[in-house]
This record gives sequence, structure tokens and C-alpha cells, in this order.
Amino acid sequence: MRELLKQLAAKKAELIALGDVLRDTEAQYERGLLDIGRYTQLQQNYRARRYALIEQVGTLLTDVGLGALAQVLESIGDRSPEEVRTALQAWAGREEQADRLLERIAGDWDDPAVLVISLAITVLRGRIQPPPSQGEPRVDPKADLEAQIRRAYQIIGEYEQELSLTSDPQTKARYRQRIEKQWALVDDWLGRYRRLCERLGEPPAEDIQQIIALRCR
Repeated sequence: MRELLKQLAAKKAELIALGDVLRDTEAQYERGLLDIGRYTQLQQNYRARRYALIEQVGTLLTDVGLGALAQVLESIGDRSPEEVRTALQAWAGREEQADRLLERIAGDWDDPAVLVISLAITVLRGRIQPPPSQGEPRVDPKADLEAQIRRAYQIIGEYEQELSLTSDPQTKARYRQRIEKQWALVDDWLGRYRRLCERLGEPPAEDIQQIIALRCR
């Protein structure tokens, strides 16, 4: 289950990064920095990768008994935002964590696919650590920090790749700013993570240790 959560977090991060890339592509086209042929190709690449990610996530959700949520995810392209919200509310009302899920659905969100993955992660984490009869649901702080660090690190990689592909100074500046912001988050989370590992007497995850070593150079 923990491996599945890692996969979902990674795909969610990629969807977020894809959305950022799409917005930058549209901005470059509007400013005349991309011709119609290149713009069309980038749009096609975006749609193909997004469709592949949604299909992959749908399969993962179906395999763990979240087929109803997978159906909502795979029908996003054919529904309006309000129709998606209504479908998600109907699904959430049947879940044990209904109140928490409905609160997230009622909030503001830009990408319904990202929201669906977030909801799935919430449900699956609840299966690992069922909420106690009283008080707030228990969480695994170490696993939570690991997921946040991995997600931010993957986003940094996406931004660095796009930075290397653009020649527009303003676009480069935006990507550098985003990369710096993500590294600031990673550094803060790494500090918390190291202290938590020391307190628990547990070693860091191997991939997180590699990121720590990278930042200590």
C-alpha cells in the first residue's frame, strides 16, 4: 500500500508540473515566441502525456477497489467542473471519511484530476491507519514528509528540464524562481525529516538520503 501511495504522489506531482508547463507554453504563444506548428505539437504532447497519466492512475485505483473513483477520473474530459464535483460528492458520501473528503471537494481546485488523486491518497492512507474513535486521524509523519519531499524533487526536475529547453529570458526567470521556491520547501522538509529520523531512531529512506547528500555538497 505504501508503494502505491508513492506512485500516486509521483503521478500527482507530474500532473501539477504538466499544468505549469502548459500555462507557460500558452503564455509564450500569446507573446509570439512560438509559431503555430510548435505550439500545436506541444499541446498534443501535453494531452498525450496527461491522458496516459490519467489512464495509469485509473488502473491503480481500480486494482485497489476504488473503481467508482477511477470512473470519475477517466470521464473528466467529458464533464463540466460542476458535473465532476457532483460525481465526486456522490462517491465521497459513501466513504468512511465522508466529511473530510466532501470538505476537500467543496473547496477551490484547478485540476480535477489532481483533486481525484488527492482524494484517493486520503482514502488509502485511512486504510493503512484507520482513524481512532476520538480525536484527529492518526498520520505517519515520516511517510508524509517523504511524500512531500519526493513530490517537490520531481517537480524541480520537471522545471529544470523545461528551463533547459527555453531560450526566452522571462520564461527562464520564471522557471528559476519556481525552482528556488521548490528547493526552499525541500530544504525545510529535509531539516524536519532528519530531526524526525533521529528522534525515531530510524534511518532515512535511501532516495531521501541521496537528496540530503546532494544538498550537503
